[in-house]
This record gives sequence, structure tokens and C-alpha cells, in this order.
Amino acid sequence: MRVRKGGKQMDATEIILELDQFINWDYAGRKVGVTGDPARSWKTQGQPDTWQHWRADDEQAAQIVEDYFKEKGCELVEGTAGSFAFVFVY
Repeated sequence: MRVRKGGKQMDATEIILELDQFINWDYAGRKVGVTGDPARSWKTQGQPDTWQHWRADDEQAAQIVEDYFKEKGCELVEGTAGSFAFVFVY
């Protein structure tokens, strides 16, 4: 499991830019979601090797990122309960 930016909170635009580069603009087959507990979600999703997560400024920023990548063709997956201020992708 890898966390981006050392846990630094990021706004939606920063996360979108990093995520686009991370997945190399290849949206098909990628899964994205928001969570309040990245470690638990990682385990729930089967501990994928390609897992990355980012800490958003708040739930609204995380939701903006999730919506952006859903529109690009990523599959949405459910995260675990909590504040949902983290965005994950694999």
C-alpha cells in the first residue's frame, strides 16, 4: 500500500493531476473510491499491488476527484466508513 505526498492534504486539482499521471491516462480497468480508512479499504479490496491513496483536504474534495474519474471511465468501488477524506485507486 502506497500513500502519495507523505499524507499531506491536497486539494481536488492536485490529486487529479497526480492521479492522471499515476494511471497514465488509462482509465479503463482502474478502480477508484473514497474512504475514511485507507488501510482497511486496501484490505477489503484484496490488498491490490497497484494501490495508491491520497489525503484530500475534505470530503468534498475527495468526492470531486471520485466524480472526475468516474466520468473518465474508472469503476467506482465502495470504501470503508469514516470521513471519506481519502481517495484511492488501483
